[in-house]
Amino acid sequence: MVTSIEVDVAQTNEEQSATFEWDEQGTWTFNHEARSLSWQWVADPGPLVVSPANPQQPTGLYMAGDGWFWDAGSYAVTVTAQTSVSDKTLTQTGTLELSDDDLERLNSAQGSIFLTIGLTS
Repeated sequence: MVTSIEVDVAQTNEEQSATFEWDEQGTWTFNHEARSLSWQWVADPGPLVVSPANPQQPTGLYMAGDGWFWDAGSYAVTVTAQTSVSDKTLTQTGTLELSDDDLERLNSAQGSIFLTIGLTS
Protein backbone atom coordinates (compact mmCIF):
# COMPACT_ATOMS: atom_id res chain seq x y z
CA MET A 1 0.00 0.00 0.00
CA VAL A 2 1.32 3.43 -0.98
CA THR A 3 0.67 5.83 1.89
CA SER A 4 2.06 9.10 0.47
CA ILE A 5 3.72 10.52 -2.64
CA GLU A 6 5.83 13.64 -3.06
CA VAL A 7 7.72 15.17 -5.96
CA ASP A 8 11.04 16.94 -5.43
CA VAL A 9 12.12 19.34 -8.20
CA ALA A 10 15.48 21.11 -8.51
CA GLN A 11 16.76 23.16 -11.40
CA THR A 12 20.04 21.56 -12.49
CA ASN A 13 22.15 24.65 -11.84
CA GLU A 14 20.56 25.32 -8.42
CA GLU A 15 21.24 23.65 -5.08
CA GLN A 16 17.82 24.37 -3.60
CA SER A 17 14.86 22.20 -4.50
CA ALA A 18 11.11 22.50 -4.10
CA THR A 19 8.95 19.74 -2.68
CA PHE A 20 5.54 19.37 -4.30
CA GLU A 21 3.06 17.84 -1.85
CA TRP A 22 0.25 15.55 -3.02
CA ASP A 23 -2.85 17.75 -2.71
CA GLU A 24 -5.63 15.80 -4.42
CA GLN A 25 -6.57 13.22 -7.04
CA GLY A 26 -8.54 14.15 -10.09
CA THR A 27 -9.35 13.59 -13.70
CA TRP A 28 -9.25 15.68 -16.85
CA THR A 29 -12.49 16.50 -18.67
CA PHE A 30 -12.39 17.67 -22.27
CA ASN A 31 -14.98 20.28 -23.32
CA HIS A 32 -15.53 19.76 -27.06
CA GLU A 33 -17.29 23.08 -27.61
CA ALA A 34 -14.59 25.16 -25.89
CA ARG A 35 -11.83 22.77 -27.03
CA SER A 36 -10.28 22.89 -23.57
CA LEU A 37 -9.41 20.72 -20.58
CA SER A 38 -10.66 21.24 -17.08
CA TRP A 39 -9.59 19.58 -13.84
CA GLN A 40 -12.22 17.67 -11.87
CA TRP A 41 -11.55 16.79 -8.23
CA VAL A 42 -12.03 13.07 -7.45
CA ALA A 43 -10.59 12.53 -3.97
CA ASP A 44 -8.21 13.80 -1.36
CA PRO A 45 -4.82 12.08 -1.26
CA GLY A 46 -5.11 8.72 0.44
CA PRO A 47 -3.63 5.26 0.61
CA LEU A 48 -3.41 3.38 -2.69
CA VAL A 49 -3.69 -0.39 -2.63
CA VAL A 50 -1.19 -1.57 -5.26
CA SER A 51 -0.40 -5.12 -6.33
CA PRO A 52 0.47 -6.91 -9.59
CA ALA A 53 -3.22 -7.81 -9.93
CA ASN A 54 -4.39 -4.29 -8.96
CA PRO A 55 -2.05 -1.62 -10.37
CA GLN A 56 -2.93 2.01 -9.62
CA GLN A 57 -2.19 5.04 -11.75
CA PRO A 58 -4.13 7.98 -10.32
CA THR A 59 -3.73 11.48 -11.64
CA GLY A 60 -2.61 13.74 -8.85
CA LEU A 61 -2.31 17.45 -8.25
CA TYR A 62 0.95 18.40 -6.52
CA MET A 63 1.44 21.84 -5.02
CA ALA A 64 4.72 23.65 -4.33
CA GLY A 65 5.10 26.15 -1.51
CA ASP A 66 4.27 29.83 -1.91
CA GLY A 67 6.77 31.86 -3.90
CA TRP A 68 8.10 29.01 -6.06
CA PHE A 69 7.96 29.59 -9.82
CA TRP A 70 9.19 27.70 -12.86
CA ASP A 71 12.06 29.08 -14.97
CA ALA A 72 13.25 27.87 -18.36
CA GLY A 73 15.87 25.16 -18.08
CA SER A 74 16.56 21.60 -17.05
CA TYR A 75 15.16 20.12 -13.84
CA ALA A 76 16.00 17.02 -11.83
CA VAL A 77 12.78 15.40 -10.62
CA THR A 78 12.48 12.75 -7.91
CA VAL A 79 9.18 11.04 -7.19
CA THR A 80 9.07 9.32 -3.79
CA ALA A 81 6.31 7.00 -2.62
CA GLN A 82 6.16 5.79 0.97
CA THR A 83 4.68 2.33 1.49
CA SER A 84 3.28 0.53 4.50
CA VAL A 85 5.26 -2.64 3.65
CA SER A 86 8.25 -2.59 5.99
CA ASP A 87 8.28 1.21 5.61
CA LYS A 88 9.75 0.71 2.12
CA THR A 89 10.35 3.82 0.02
CA LEU A 90 9.97 3.69 -3.77
CA THR A 91 11.91 6.29 -5.74
CA GLN A 92 12.08 7.23 -9.43
CA THR A 93 14.21 10.02 -10.83
CA GLY A 94 14.32 11.77 -14.16
CA THR A 95 14.74 15.11 -15.86
CA LEU A 96 12.44 17.50 -17.64
CA GLU A 97 13.14 20.50 -19.87
CA LEU A 98 11.13 23.72 -19.92
CA SER A 99 11.73 26.15 -22.77
CA ASP A 100 11.15 29.90 -22.85
CA ASP A 101 8.23 29.19 -25.21
CA ASP A 102 6.69 26.76 -22.66
CA LEU A 103 6.86 29.41 -19.96
CA GLU A 104 5.46 32.12 -22.21
CA ARG A 105 2.46 29.91 -23.09
CA LEU A 106 1.82 29.09 -19.42
CA ASN A 107 2.16 32.65 -18.18
CA SER A 108 0.07 34.19 -20.95
CA ALA A 109 -2.79 31.76 -20.29
CA GLN A 110 -2.91 32.66 -16.57
CA GLY A 111 -3.71 29.14 -15.41
CA SER A 112 -6.17 28.25 -18.17
CA ILE A 113 -3.88 25.79 -20.00
CA PHE A 114 -1.73 22.85 -18.99
CA LEU A 115 1.43 21.45 -20.55
CA THR A 116 2.38 17.81 -20.77
CA ILE A 117 6.14 17.58 -20.44
CA GLY A 118 7.86 14.23 -20.59
CA LEU A 119 10.08 13.03 -17.76
CA THR A 120 13.13 11.16 -19.06
CA SER A 121 15.21 8.83 -16.95
